[in-house]
Amino acid sequence: SKEELQNTLNKTIMGFALPFGEFGQRESNYPQSEEVLLNEMQQVYPMVFYQYKPAKNKDFRANYNNQKQDFYLVMRISTDAIQSPDALLAQMDAAEAMPLPYQEKYDNSYRWIDLWGSAIMKNNSISLTNEEGNIGAMSYLDGSYLWQNYTYSATLDNNETSKLMLLARFQDSENYVACKYDSNTYSVIVVNDKIKGTMNQTRVPPGDNIGTGSQLQINVSGNQVFCWKDGKEVVSASISQIPPNGGVGLRFEDNDGTKKTIIVSNISITAQ
Repeated sequence: SKEELQNTLNKTIMGFALPFGEFGQRESNYPQSEEVLLNEMQQVYPMVFYQYKPAKNKDFRANYNNQKQDFYLVMRISTDAIQSPDALLAQMDAAEAMPLPYQEKYDNSYRWIDLWGSAIMKNNSISLTNEEGNIGAMSYLDGSYLWQNYTYSATLDNNETSKLMLLARFQDSENYVACKYDSNTYSVIVVNDKIKGTMNQTRVPPGDNIGTGSQLQINVSGNQVFCWKDGKEVVSASISQIPPNGGVGLRFEDNDGTKKTIIVSNISITAQ
């Protein structure tokens, strides 16, 4: 088909768009299909476009060279559900790699990507809410994937949940670290290839629970993770298998499955 198109149009065909963005990267009846398809496509096309799927997304939308996204794979955004040219430009802007320092301006609703639940910008804050029947919600900041050593800070304006987490070095929902704040303990969470571990759990001193106005902070430097509350370090950990880079996010859990919301503001990230 490529040869016929080139001969008919007298144009060089530079790229190929994968139907529905599928190349065996998810579940497959043939486990080797991803490797076979990528090898074959790379020999024929300089660029191969695959589709970002908001409803099932586990990857950052920009084009980053790593083991999961080879350099010649180019992300494409499906425009069938986009209402206007301005909305398309906003999505493209949200997916660009951002430099540090970063101060959230709450001016682009596409920046925070929902993995489950919904993150909504309003009143200079991020409101994260779970769906009825689900025990939690999770969202990450697009364009932050390449960040390495940084401090991520936020002010808690409202908390209806029992377990709140600030995420760092977030690569996907299966690989990240986090500071977890709940009613009884502070701890460092590490998720490595789906395997979740809790490190250095520390009991919350009487009267020191998080609440409205609490200043929360996670610092990642090398393989060190530090968790802070109101300007004071509350727990830290050294992690051997920590992602070398990754972005920031929010997550909460609550076991009863009723609708809950957290609201954070004053979101900022500074380089170390």
